[in-house]
Order: sequence, then structure tokens, then C-alpha cells
Amino acid sequence: MSIQFRTRSQSFGVDPEKVSGACCYPDGNCDSDGMTLRRCYLSDGKFTPNRTCDQVDCDTGVCCVSGICYKLTEEASVARDGLFVGKEFDCYSYDCCAGSTAENQA
Repeated sequence: MSIQFRTRSQSFGVDPEKVSGACCYPDGNCDSDGMTLRRCYLSDGKFTPNRTCDQVDCDTGVCCVSGICYKLTEEASVARDGLFVGKEFDCYSYDCCAGSTAENQA
């Protein structure tokens, strides 16, 4: 007996010129004045749709604690004995389970 898994890919057809929000740059600065998804992407920023800079925290990034991903500042990650991966990542695109034991992944 075998088990098969399938993954699906879905496209939402979003126009990156019309989606507005806040863009966190790698240096920690933020811009939301007329910011679009495309502009943020082209400037290597991290985009948060439908938000202003007052509503996002550009100092947070990926923190891995025992294979679980948290969005924390570097100081908060260290306080939890976690591994701060960086501000340029988010929990949707970074795999904190990579390299962990099977017990943690379960």
C-alpha cells in the first residue's frame, strides 16, 4: 500500500501595479506612500498588502525555535533561544523544519 500526495498551485490573477500596502526595506525603513507590490518587489523589499507603515513592524523577521517559525525581533528571538534567520524572510517562505529531527517535525 502506498500513499500519494498531490500539491496544487493556484494563481489569483492579482495586478501587482494595483495592490497597495507597506514595503519594508532590508535596512529596516518603511514606505507606504503610493507603494505597490511591484515597486516593493523591484526594490528588494518585503511587502504587506493593505497596510501602512504605522501598522507593520519592519524590525521583525523569521525566528526558528525547535522547528517552529515565529515572526519576532532579533532580540526576542535570542530571548527564546531561537535562531534569528533575518528580516528578509517570512514564515511562508522559510522552512524552520529543515535540518530538525523527526520528533520536532511531527
